[in-house]
Amino acid sequence: MIQSIAKYLGNEQRVSTLVPPMSEEDVGFDEQLSEQLFRDGGIPLPIFAEWWLTKEKFSALDSFIQSSFPGATFKSCNGLIIKYQLPFGQGGLSLADAFGHLERNRNQLGIAEYSISQSTLETIFNHFAANS
Repeated sequence: MIQSIAKYLGNEQRVSTLVPPMSEEDVGFDEQLSEQLFRDGGIPLPIFAEWWLTKEKFSALDSFIQSSFPGATFKSCNGLIIKYQLPFGQGGLSLADAFGHLERNRNQLGIAEYSISQSTLETIFNHFAANS
């Protein structure tokens, strides 16, 4: 049933995150819905609709970030909080440029709040520690 709804809504692949195996970035709310699907045999329509719309919004935002900031890396998604690492270096945007670009497009993307900051020394240290 869920597959046919997803097909009708135009994205059959999206519901694949509800069926194991799931990638590490799809755990969390998807995992809870997956458990409910198998436990109860279904998902209440309001919950499924909220999940679907959240995925639609994330997909649009991800496309915007990837096209606006080539080389951006998705870091995490926790509810409605999404984190990316933007590229830095030659030819890269300054913080002011990135902020201005997001500010000009925030209403179109439905972004209520956002922040842009440089990496802290702790973040840099943790990155090097994890990769060594």
